[in-house]
Amino acid sequence: MSHQEAIKANIKAFAAADAYDSRECMQVLSMLAAKTIVTHDVSIIETQPSTTVYGNPEEFQSGISLENLIGKSEIKETFDGKKVMDFACGTGLVTEKLTHFLDNNKESTEIVGIDINQQFLNSFNEKATKLSNDKLTITSELCDILDPERQSEIDSKYGEQFDAIFCSVSYHHLEDYVRVTKKLVTFLKKGTGVLYILDFYNEDVEREASETSAVRHMGGLKVEALTKCFQSAGLGQLSIAKEFAVKTWQLGNFIENHCRQETIDRFNNGTLEKKSSSLGDVYSIEISVILAVGVRPKNDG
Repeated sequence: MSHQEAIKANIKAFAAADAYDSRECMQVLSMLAAKTIVTHDVSIIETQPSTTVYGNPEEFQSGISLENLIGKSEIKETFDGKKVMDFACGTGLVTEKLTHFLDNNKESTEIVGIDINQQFLNSFNEKATKLSNDKLTITSELCDILDPERQSEIDSKYGEQFDAIFCSVSYHHLEDYVRVTKKLVTFLKKGTGVLYILDFYNEDVEREASETSAVRHMGGLKVEALTKCFQSAGLGQLSIAKEFAVKTWQLGNFIENHCRQETIDRFNNGTLEKKSSSLGDVYSIEISVILAVGVRPKNDG
């Protein structure tokens, strides 16, 4: 599948922004993604998988918030006074959670959401309007960063502009995440810019698009594959490892496209715990999330 065909497939598959926001699992994952980003210490290189497992989503709904998950003393980077990109930002769930840590900014912070789906950006912009203030500016742009007809414009606008770029649970849908990573690196400030990628972790296999969907579902990302990707993009201070696991309720098609073979087999033989939801039957599974972090060096190459 070509890059442009992949973009069209993703837009078609993820047209319903409201449904995306209402999913219990996405609220939980965005909360944990925000927690992971603001507590990560870039100076520490992590390569060993974490054994942290968060409980069922009901636990989050019964009072657990970011304030419960994290103490202010744990925060390593609040992005105070920084320029940050939320790449493949979707509806802005992670940006929304991150703003919790920007309430007491001493300097002006800017967050730019980039996505290929205007429906998602409409929802992102609604959140941005509510969250922006005199110390926090949140904007968005509909943009394919690999669009060959816009490269000069994109380079001029974003080249070496960002202190940090993060992408949460979107990389596994990219047709060529290696090319995307190399482009994102050019947006980072030399010597200090940090790239954060959080996505589903799966050492089984990076799958191609399933037979039932043109959207790429790689079944998750591998440590080795992301390490090679970051190295080829010229990033240094690499910290790439399984970060945590979370128990969540998921639809059958999610399990078929994202989970390890063991979980898929349990789904097919009917041994997963099941319950009814507004979206249909959902199943209790444990999914793992990988965190990949790299810093753009002062001298590329």
